[in-house]
Amino acid sequence: MKKSKITGLLLAVVAGAGLFASCGSDDSSSGPEITKVWARTSPMETSLGAVYMSISSKDGDELTDVSVDPSIAAMAQIHEMVMAPSDTSMSMTSDAPSGEMVMQEVDSVVIDAGGSVDLMPGGYHIMLMELAAPLELGAKFDVTLTFATAGKITVVAEVRDEAP
Repeated sequence: MKKSKITGLLLAVVAGAGLFASCGSDDSSSGPEITKVWARTSPMETSLGAVYMSISSKDGDELTDVSVDPSIAAMAQIHEMVMAPSDTSMSMTSDAPSGEMVMQEVDSVVIDAGGSVDLMPGGYHIMLMELAAPLELGAKFDVTLTFATAGKITVVAEVRDEAP
């Protein structure tokens, strides 16, 4: 009888220790949350595409690089749409006249702690260049995002006519 009481007591202690260990984690930080990932359909005549999404971060982070499988596009870059400057000495990716919207590559996108950034038409976006084939409605492909703190996160983009 003594042996079963001791065994029961040991099991209770081990179970209690496991319960406390699982509750004792104080890791309240988490990586960025990425939602509403989509890519716009592309016409047959173009070799360009775009991917959009919403990124939020409780602790803050910085999107520093993007990539896709080469079977989708030869290159992916972070771009933003900006107003062409009136000062022609500034380097831009376009020779657009002053006051027109132009696209330019950016090194990174900062997500403030507790904030979010939308990659959307007319703003920040992921530019796909040298598409292997047009992006067709319903197709899905992986996009790998690299963050300064969280590292690499892969999300799935669905090709759509409009935002989810």
